[in-house]
Amino acid sequence: MEQTKEFYQAWDHFMLYASMASVAVAVGILLYHEMKIAQIKEYKDRYDYVNLHEVRFFWYAVVAMLIAGMFYGNTVLSHKIEESKTSWFYVRIFITVCMAIIGYVIFSNLVKIYYPRVLERRLNKLRNKPRISPEGNVMRKLDESEENHHLDAGQMAEEDVHSVDYDVWLDDKTGYKKIEKYYAYQHAEECAECG
Repeated sequence: MEQTKEFYQAWDHFMLYASMASVAVAVGILLYHEMKIAQIKEYKDRYDYVNLHEVRFFWYAVVAMLIAGMFYGNTVLSHKIEESKTSWFYVRIFITVCMAIIGYVIFSNLVKIYYPRVLERRLNKLRNKPRISPEGNVMRKLDESEENHHLDAGQMAEEDVHSVDYDVWLDDKTGYKKIEKYYAYQHAEECAECG
């Protein structure tokens, strides 16, 4: 009996440390992603990086948290399992694995369906943040009617078929302009009518 008690205590410690390590991995993934974003100077480059990588890094962090929950679940009610039969030990493992699988399915759908709304707001902030010209002046983003004067025929044709959207930023003091290209097919946009 003493040997099994030591086994259960060792098991609980191992599962607890594995749970903490998984939480640390999840936090590390998110911090790494945010540090990569902070290192990118240009807002357009930040936009592209966030657009391509944020959902993936967020999903990795969610999976790490699910694994942490599974490990932590294997420490619950250990004193009851010590007192009862060993079969409850295996039942607990089975239940925590099943709960992790259910959590995986639920959070997978949440990340695919609801997180893009959060991502879209972040992308809009990056896209509309005022740019600074090389001379240090705050640039103005031109509206659709103004920007057509600064785009060539090929760029306007791309905008007409909605495959690409261009933003034109203009420094009114020096006349410096910056044209940024955004691909419309890389992410879904929310319908104004149905949401």
